[in-house]
Amino acid sequence: MYAYLLCILVVLFFAGNILVGKAINDLPPFTIAFFRLVIALVILFPIGYRTARKHRKQFITYPI
Repeated sequence: MYAYLLCILVVLFFAGNILVGKAINDLPPFTIAFFRLVIALVILFPIGYRTARKHRKQFITYPI
């Protein structure tokens, strides 16, 4: 059942991507790239921050 749900989500994501692409067709490419990066930062930052905080002793022990 889980596999079917993931397959449906993939189709929805691809369909949503096509619709969003057509909707923002009139925006300049730099604006589109900027908002893509901002959205990625908002989604990925909490995950990375939580993992970095969990392993902070390793960061302190082995500095760059």
